[in-house]
Amino acid sequence: MRARGWNEFSVFPLFSPGSLVNEGAAEYGVTLAFPDSKRVAFEMDVLFPLARLDPSLAAEYGRFRELTRRLRGAGIECARRYLDGRMMRDEAIAFGCRYGLESRSEAEQSIAFYDRYRSYLINYEAGEDLVRGYIERTADGAGRTTDQRWESLRGLAVFPFLPSDSR
Repeated sequence: MRARGWNEFSVFPLFSPGSLVNEGAAEYGVTLAFPDSKRVAFEMDVLFPLARLDPSLAAEYGRFRELTRRLRGAGIECARRYLDGRMMRDEAIAFGCRYGLESRSEAEQSIAFYDRYRSYLINYEAGEDLVRGYIERTADGAGRTTDQRWESLRGLAVFPFLPSDSR
């Protein structure tokens, strides 16, 4: 940023439009770096042994992650209702358990996150959707190679980019 004279981009407020892009780029980057089979293999060969978990469970965990990923909208809805005052804390915990399939402890952690970071949660899912859509619409679209997608993702980190730039 300094080399380009973009000093205004050297400070990054947590609650800003750029957070949507940055969190989305991070989420999308994981998908690029670790397509499903590579991610499971990396978890089985590296992460599970480091965590002293049974590596034979990595594929099952990968499937669980894939299925529960579809429940991310439940967390967003829970946060919305809770932060709007339409649900009390205990109701939000019950909601997270029922619709997000969270344990009580996980649901309590989610509520603590909402209390501290408010609606920041949307940056992960909505941001990933925004970044994925932008990258797949640019250049050759969805037929792009992984290297081309990485280059587009790199561009999001190198040049100032806001959600409105994704159109």
